Amino acid sequence: MRHRRRLAAICFSLAFSLPGSCCRLVAAPPEPADHFERKIRPLLLAKCLSCHGPEKPKAGLRLDTSAGLTKGGKSGPVVVAGKPDESLLIQAVRRQGDLKMPPDDRLSDQEVLELVSWIKAGAVWPKEPPGATPSSLSQSKATFTPEQKAFWSFRPVRPVTPPQVRNDAWIQSPVDRFILARLEAAGLSPSPPTDKRTLIRRVTLDLTGLPPTPGEIDAFVNDQRPDAYVTLVDRLLASPHYGERWARHWLDVARYAETTANDANAVMRYAWRYRDYVIRALNADTPYDQFVIEQLAGDLLPSTGDLNRDADRVIATGFLMIGPKALAEADIEGSRMDIVDDQIDTTGRAFLGLTIACARCHDHKFDPIPAVDYYSLTGIFRGVEVFRDEHKNAVMWQEWPLARPAGEPPVVVMSPKEGKPWELHVALRGNRQTPGALAPRRFLQIVAGEGCTPITTVQSGRLELARWIASPSNPLTARVMVNRVWQHHFGTGLVATSDNFGVRGEKPTHAELLDYLANEFVAGGWSLKKLHRLIVLSRVYQTSSQANDPVLKADVNNRLLARTTRRRLDAGHPRTAAGSPATSRSQDNRTQLQHGRCDGRRTDSRPLVVAAGIASRHVFPRSVDERRSVAGAIAGPKDYDRGSVHTPSGGAYRENCQLTHERDSARQDRARSRCVRSRAVRGVRRGARMGG
Repeated sequence: MRHRRRLAAICFSLAFSLPGSCCRLVAAPPEPADHFERKIRPLLLAKCLSCHGPEKPKAGLRLDTSAGLTKGGKSGPVVVAGKPDESLLIQAVRRQGDLKMPPDDRLSDQEVLELVSWIKAGAVWPKEPPGATPSSLSQSKATFTPEQKAFWSFRPVRPVTPPQVRNDAWIQSPVDRFILARLEAAGLSPSPPTDKRTLIRRVTLDLTGLPPTPGEIDAFVNDQRPDAYVTLVDRLLASPHYGERWARHWLDVARYAETTANDANAVMRYAWRYRDYVIRALNADTPYDQFVIEQLAGDLLPSTGDLNRDADRVIATGFLMIGPKALAEADIEGSRMDIVDDQIDTTGRAFLGLTIACARCHDHKFDPIPAVDYYSLTGIFRGVEVFRDEHKNAVMWQEWPLARPAGEPPVVVMSPKEGKPWELHVALRGNRQTPGALAPRRFLQIVAGEGCTPITTVQSGRLELARWIASPSNPLTARVMVNRVWQHHFGTGLVATSDNFGVRGEKPTHAELLDYLANEFVAGGWSLKKLHRLIVLSRVYQTSSQANDPVLKADVNNRLLARTTRRRLDAGHPRTAAGSPATSRSQDNRTQLQHGRCDGRRTDSRPLVVAAGIASRHVFPRSVDERRSVAGAIAGPKDYDRGSVHTPSGGAYRENCQLTHERDSARQDRARSRCVRSRAVRGVRRGARMGG
């Protein structure tokens, strides 16, 4: 008997180990409902619902509900469960007959295969979540006054024609017409153009964060071609340092840090992948609408067939993972709601310019954002699983490997997982133990419409939210991003409060210019580099900082932009300049900067891309101690007037930085040597006079 059991064990082992064995471990097929939510629903959203959605579906066919799929259209049912070859839908996407769908954007072979697999498995369409009834929906419907609806930031972006001006000779770009028209109306004149040496320094620092080298300055000053400045701008936008510089601005908005701050201040090992994704996306000029969608729901998008591109989309959702977290909180659900609150706050400020989180405990005191809208968004973000098992260990957030092309090393990312949908009730006074009206998952009603249709997908609703935010019809998204770019070129945005487009925020100084730029931004394919080019090639960007007395008296704060506002360098500029070839020939300093520390000790094996001979800036210090200080300093989205923010940790870092000490010592040595030379010269001259 013993020998028989041993023989059976050997046979069982061989069955799973020998090549060609008939008993191999095979990956289990995905669950039909999970396959639908991961592959089919995003595919229908992206490729089909523009024509076959709830509003005026073509041929009477709706592909947004199971009832619409079952009913079919004018040609009859489009799906035969279990029989893909007999299904009209598959024939259309394969383009086998007269009907070829989608008409302009052919599906990839992989996408067709996903549809075939879905229909073969029975065309499962998961049931919609219960809870929303006509009576509960009526209770959650908000009503707004005509004044609230007419507020400037909630009105649609309208087409704008650049105004006529008297001094047409000054115009170099359509942007200039809006500025000059306001100046002429006020009886003012713009400052003259700045000199070429100042201009190259201004635009190079703005676009790359690096000072121009002496050779670059001389070449530009001596270049007499009429397109010399255009060539310079194009070169800077093509530089890899452009992405590094402007990623810093975006990471401020996204409250980027590599620790959780608050109580535990735990290190998030793979947060840096999100930082590098932002740099790559900006250098590649990823359309901003796509940039938005990827950060909110990149993991839910249909596969592109390119594993590297798909990996980037998953990494982008690190936007939802970073941020402060109270890991020692005993109330686990309360801690999760705090994380959701941070996600809503950052999403609202970053993409919409609204302080949505102010409606957590009550209706927003100033903006038309009722508490029910806050909890509608909470239901969406509550379906985002940030932790693997917060009951066991709150520091075990979602970290998992991605599929990679053959031969490439594995990549572990920090990215959320999609959870179940949540239908929440309003928490009266912010206390979830006292629930109020049902808050179905949907968008902000002041923008999407009173009582707008709730989200009925069995996913969280992140993808639908992301597409709504990134829609050209959303009046906030393009305006907010255009204003951020303007702010970093001129020191102050057209709307001075770039994170707050609400009632308590500043109103735009040039509302028509803001709408013009927003329209151009969308019409240009949401290209940030085209937007930069439009702004920096304008005459107003190239004006001098000098102004005459009438201008200074009439516009002390330079809101009419008659001149260029003098701006202080931010903390990154002096540090970079200290080790750049433009100001130093010390190779040691450049090497120290490449590794992200001032004392030359390399603490991380992930430096940013370094161009030959040019110091590469890290977006943030990389050592653990420095990451902790940064996380403590940045506990939320910060963007406007970043240069005037001072923190003890930042000051201590600069004061104790070895590179700063070395550069200070070098300056002192140069000053002493000049003093000695000056004394020697004076002594020689005195002796000569006495001898004479």
